[in-house]
Amino acid sequence: MSRSLHPSIRRIGIQVDTKCDSRYHMPQITRTDTRSEWKMSGEKPNILVLMTDQQRLDTISSYGLNPICRTPHVDGLAEKGIRFSHAFTPTAICSPARASFYTGMYPHHHGVTENGLCLNEGVKGVNHYLEEAGYNNGYAGKWHVDEERTPTDCGFKGKDFLGYAFPASGVLPGLTFGSPPKNSPNPYEVYLDELGCELPKVTKRFVGNNPNCNTQEMFALHDGPVESCIEYFVAEETNRLLESFAGEDKPFFLWSNFWGPHTPCLIPEPYFSMYDPKEIPEHPSYCETFEGKPFVQRHIEKMWGLGEYGWEGFREIVARYYGHCTLIDDMVGRILGTLDRLGIADNTVVIFTTDHGDCLGAHKLIEKGEFMYDEIYRIPLVVSHPDCRAAGSVNDDFVYFHEVTCSALEMAGLPVPESMDGES
Repeated sequence: MSRSLHPSIRRIGIQVDTKCDSRYHMPQITRTDTRSEWKMSGEKPNILVLMTDQQRLDTISSYGLNPICRTPHVDGLAEKGIRFSHAFTPTAICSPARASFYTGMYPHHHGVTENGLCLNEGVKGVNHYLEEAGYNNGYAGKWHVDEERTPTDCGFKGKDFLGYAFPASGVLPGLTFGSPPKNSPNPYEVYLDELGCELPKVTKRFVGNNPNCNTQEMFALHDGPVESCIEYFVAEETNRLLESFAGEDKPFFLWSNFWGPHTPCLIPEPYFSMYDPKEIPEHPSYCETFEGKPFVQRHIEKMWGLGEYGWEGFREIVARYYGHCTLIDDMVGRILGTLDRLGIADNTVVIFTTDHGDCLGAHKLIEKGEFMYDEIYRIPLVVSHPDCRAAGSVNDDFVYFHEVTCSALEMAGLPVPESMDGES
């Protein structure tokens, strides 16, 4: 028997503001309806997963919760597919969440219960199952699933980034955030060398006033061409793998991972100045205090050292975070364009999601991890296919981030293993 939640628990959802959520003006479908979409054809589809890091659900404009941030390419995916309104991550910590996606398991089953740990011995990832079904398996961008094993160690084709592995750390002058890849050479540094442009500098740094944490920029300007930024590099790696797989007579699973909009929001123009901080309204819960709440929340607020800046400081961060989201959306557009150019879009399921969200000023907090709020646990999830019969619809069921893995196996014609904690 699968270790999924009891049906009575699975139906529990989080209430949303129906006045501004556009899902109430779109066709509604259920989990069963969604599942039937992937059983239409006997041909195994290609599966492309586009995953961001720490992206709030309300930054995807098709959700109708934010009139400012623009994501036209992901919106286009939603128009051709299904948007999930109540998708949740099992944990709002990077490595445990990503390991859950990779394995289809809860953190206490796969072993990565915090950052810096390794998967339990013998735990299989989605690519291991799909390889048995005849799939090519590729990986691009951020990994952060296992502290000691790289994507290629786990059987993927692609370039490795071991650890948190922020590509620009130790590479771009002016950046103080120091968490470079543990492996060498750094593929991003190699990419910049091959690009041949002048090494971009990092300027206009914004940090908190706590000396212990001001080495991590909340945001900064990547002072160089767009082609030299991290997210463009991820898109290039994704496109390179797509071109490689398109020439082979077998389906592929490609997991493409952007580092943003997780801090530091290191972005070039025009994205750095795309959104005016003065036009960003104060988050409704920013006025909250920490009275009666767990002490850790007050501690985290002091740790980042942003409290004294007030909302005027937070909105500077929000503006660059939105710019980062739109930058990534444009990279999604480039990847989708490659699918079209290669003639493989018609048999490719595209999944857009993220590992968890960000408070981004909600409840007077930034980032995620030590608290449980809707802003960090409820995540965007869009599944798109050109032949989707329910195109433009919304699924209101309570679904889990790691259940996407179960769905990928079913798309490939495989049963969901009992070891996985969920269902398609």
